[in-house]
Amino acid sequence: VVAATDEGPRNGWADPWIIALFALAVAALAGLLVVEPRRSEPLIDLRFFRSPPFAGANTISLVMTAGLGGFMFLNTLYLQDLRHLSPLGAGLMIIPLAAGQAVAANLSGRLLASRGARLPLTLGGALLAIGGFLLVPLTARTESVYLLAAYAIFGLGAGMVSPPVTSTAISGLPPDQVGVAGALASSARQFGISIGVAVTGSIVASTGAGFIKSSHAAWAVLGGCGLAALALGVISTSSWAKAAAARNGQRLATAPVPESQGHPLPGRSLAPRERGKGDARPRAGRVHQSRWNTSSAGAHHSPSAAVSSGCWHGSV
Repeated sequence: VVAATDEGPRNGWADPWIIALFALAVAALAGLLVVEPRRSEPLIDLRFFRSPPFAGANTISLVMTAGLGGFMFLNTLYLQDLRHLSPLGAGLMIIPLAAGQAVAANLSGRLLASRGARLPLTLGGALLAIGGFLLVPLTARTESVYLLAAYAIFGLGAGMVSPPVTSTAISGLPPDQVGVAGALASSARQFGISIGVAVTGSIVASTGAGFIKSSHAAWAVLGGCGLAALALGVISTSSWAKAAAARNGQRLATAPVPESQGHPLPGRSLAPRERGKGDARPRAGRVHQSRWNTSSAGAHHSPSAAVSSGCWHGSV
């Protein structure tokens, strides 16, 4: 998707290679949707996306980092090619962006702890939108103070959104799935940066006009990313979304334990009715889970030493 978006303006959107790249992306997505639910150990458990907070948080991560990646890309071209600043001068000009992120991230964490995720998510989305739309009428002679203020506002928005995204993504999920959910949110950030650079670069390259005229639409797209983050923040933190996340978490927690090489996987306990059947596999599963819990707790002794010390007495 990134390659096709980036090369489309140069080769033409009807070019066979561009069409083939988009078709490959669609086929890969279809394969993921078909194959992963049938795997005993899926790379991505698609049931996570039935949770509105999880799906919303990943989408917010994507649009927020897409806006940030596009913002940095456009400003690099603007400051160095249009205003003829050196790389050092351009870096100094965007310090308000980094400072705004640092300040807002600290404040966002406090708001998250005291007020929940909705306020920092919506406030951050609004600031992202304002910062992006402020740069739509940009010209080569725009006052530096105006630029610095827009950079600071955009940075405040990015910093405000980042902390509550992970908290929202893992809300309602079973504790043993929290790590996977957080990793998926991080992956969405990485993809968002790449697609943001590709989309804004494609907009600037495809218009055929000068950078200033063609960048107006790109800045508007970045402002739209902020509006999308604002709307998703409201939806993913609503009472409906929280109730749906709780129901999905209960389904995940009580789902049948997948088997790997004839043994239940560690990390989830077996249902009571399965433990009372007298089958050999649940007993092996309990021993296997105890071994996993012992090693994860920091024990460095061997299984035989654990048995001799009585650590497995109840489980065996």
